[in-house]
Amino acid sequence: MHNSISSMLNKARYLLQQNAEAEAVKLCQAILKHDASHAEALQLCALGLKHASPAKADVYFRKSLQCSPNNSYFLGNYANFLAGTNRNDLAESMYKKALSLEPRNHDTAFNYAVLLGAQHRYKHAILLLSKQLPLGAEQARFYSLLITYSEKVYQYEDALAYCMAGLRIDSSNFQLRLQHAQLLRELSEPREALALLENLREQFPKSAEIHYLIGCIYYDLQQYHEAETALNGAISLAPDFLDAHKALNKLLWENGDERKFLVSFAQARAQVSNPLRLWLAEVEHLISSKHLTAAEQILSDLEKSNQQQPDILYFQSLVSTSQGAYEQALAKLKLARKKRPSHTRYLIDEAAIYIRTEQYKRALSLLDLALKAAPDNQEIIAYQALCWRLLGNEQYDWLYNTEQFVRPLQLEAPAGYATLTDFMDELKLLISGLHNAKNQPIDQSVRNGTQTVGRLFSSQHPLITQYQNALRNAIQCYLDRLPQDKRHPLLRRNTGKFNFSGSWSVQLLRDGYHSNHIHPAGWLSVCTYLEVPPAICREDPAKSGWLKFGESCLALGDKESIIKTVCPEQGMSIIFPSYYWHGTNPLCTDKPRITLPCDIAPI
Repeated sequence: MHNSISSMLNKARYLLQQNAEAEAVKLCQAILKHDASHAEALQLCALGLKHASPAKADVYFRKSLQCSPNNSYFLGNYANFLAGTNRNDLAESMYKKALSLEPRNHDTAFNYAVLLGAQHRYKHAILLLSKQLPLGAEQARFYSLLITYSEKVYQYEDALAYCMAGLRIDSSNFQLRLQHAQLLRELSEPREALALLENLREQFPKSAEIHYLIGCIYYDLQQYHEAETALNGAISLAPDFLDAHKALNKLLWENGDERKFLVSFAQARAQVSNPLRLWLAEVEHLISSKHLTAAEQILSDLEKSNQQQPDILYFQSLVSTSQGAYEQALAKLKLARKKRPSHTRYLIDEAAIYIRTEQYKRALSLLDLALKAAPDNQEIIAYQALCWRLLGNEQYDWLYNTEQFVRPLQLEAPAGYATLTDFMDELKLLISGLHNAKNQPIDQSVRNGTQTVGRLFSSQHPLITQYQNALRNAIQCYLDRLPQDKRHPLLRRNTGKFNFSGSWSVQLLRDGYHSNHIHPAGWLSVCTYLEVPPAICREDPAKSGWLKFGESCLALGDKESIIKTVCPEQGMSIIFPSYYWHGTNPLCTDKPRITLPCDIAPI
């Protein structure tokens, strides 16, 4: 009988490899009739049922572990199953136990790191993965994931080191070579990145991702014709490549080419069997560009054939909200949340509607749910603060302590410059040359102005490096002076160390302004004023071009409150929490106002 069971188990394993789960389960159940506590048969039954019947699979997983509680392989499989069914806390405990029993189980460590990454716990994942490298986990997938997570926490130099280490082991690995080019782009080495990508394209001419990255780099270089050609090439190879569509239409919008704007979506839909994702991506662009009637018509047509599809419902709620039809928007959002009850975006937008309709406590209950999933989400914190202010809750003053958290940074003039003004005048000449777009960006707060692309601080230009170093020193002084408070969403994350998570430049023209917004990718934000027209002055009663804090993006009328205004001056740098609502008054002069904003993340 023993030989028969061994043979049946081998066959069951083979059947699972061939995706013949039902047959594998039948074999294992036959074994269990003779031995109900056969741990491996129970485990194979669980693996065979995890897709068809997750509830039954869970029972078999637990029974197999009752029979063999210290089997790291069983623990790892159960952890994978739990992670796939969003029971993350239990999955993590299983991964930890499996690794305590078998630290060199690289598959378990890798899957655990994937779970940590899905929870945005990138630092923990990096630590876990890096510990596996000395234990022999030198597969390309480990280096690839380390690169990805290092980029997520803005550790680009570390990411590059992992990339080079991986390539020394496997120099022909496609994913690592692609990531190498991506990193060079992030580190402002576009020519080197292009050379790598062109070499890759010769070997893999049908790779849409290569064409896409080439297009993005040409966009960074402001070679827009070449960028458009490469992005169209990516779409021709993969008609449903949404990132390529988004990049192409962003380029067309910002360069004022309305004739071609959104055409790529229509052309691609004719080439795919299920065009829903393309329709929805076009709707998103239509809403961003304020073409609400066209968006509404598409969504109405889509609803007929895709009833109760949550993304359709969500975009319908956005259109209704933009039209002030809040009850209709709420109805759509509630239906969407029935399908995806923990979706952070849905929770935030539903809470925003409750704020608009003065149902602040209902809004707070939804924001509390969202914060459990994303405790560092700056947008959730911003709406929470808004509710507290409107309810007269003292926690608002605790969170929005402008006297403590909004500070001017005193930059030192870099070596070789007599004054900071001399340095800023020279930097201004460099930065103004980067503003070549014709239209405001489609996805930012800028109105009647332009914004540079990419990470400005990745540039190797000496002036930008000098500015970044001066700013870094001033920010460090700010962090060193912050008090401690383990409950406060700003203060609890202060490690005393930081990286720049984003950096760019904005040029506002006549009547230009920033709509009220927050910085979702930040923790702290800084704005440095590079060019301030003479019309912006303390004596101006209209406060043209001034920075203002406190007003939300919800246009609540007399319920809005400006809690602080700042008159910009050349060379001034202002630091503030990224969850602060802020915007600017329209610029009433023909001379541009140029700023250098950036976001900061703790490390």
